[in-house]
Amino acid sequence: MLSLRHLPLLAILPAIGVAPAFGQPGSPPVYSVRRSEVAVPADVPLGQYRRVIRPFKNWTLICDENLRARRRVCNITQAIVDQAGAVAFSWSLAGSDSGAPVFILRTPAAVGADRPITLAFGDGSAPILVKTNGCDASVCVAIQHVGPRLRGYIAKGVVVQISFSVMPAGAPGAPTLTGLYAPLEGLSKAIEAI
Repeated sequence: MLSLRHLPLLAILPAIGVAPAFGQPGSPPVYSVRRSEVAVPADVPLGQYRRVIRPFKNWTLICDENLRARRRVCNITQAIVDQAGAVAFSWSLAGSDSGAPVFILRTPAAVGADRPITLAFGDGSAPILVKTNGCDASVCVAIQHVGPRLRGYIAKGVVVQISFSVMPAGAPGAPTLTGLYAPLEGLSKAIEAI
């Protein structure tokens, strides 16, 4: 038999889902836990993987660390968004398998495979052409090795004019040229923090 001492318990039962949800007699609410935004590699036990995110001017340093293996992998990323906030272009500075620095450039999938991305630096020098070398349903990827010329631009923090052509969806037609500006300012500070 319920007494007055059970009153606090009765008051919280609806809050924990024992009573039907408002507007849905007889059906309890359905909730689930949102999964982590960090994809943990299959060979790393939960709790043994750490992600550190550090913002810098125009760039974000992301380091993932396998705590058990004591191995850390970092990349420095920049995303350029359109007026609606959708990502129009992104790129990351990362290390190749041999440890050499590379830019990983990402464009919309509508650019297509084996298509050029132009990097111009506004100094009268020839632009760098990078071809996309792989696409899936959402993105095309290109790789550009970072040599002395790009290192100089990074050190100066120049603004890069990036352009690529987007193929029309569905019917054949003329591609649309997309041009945007990506500042390198802040990248050298992020590199120093690694």
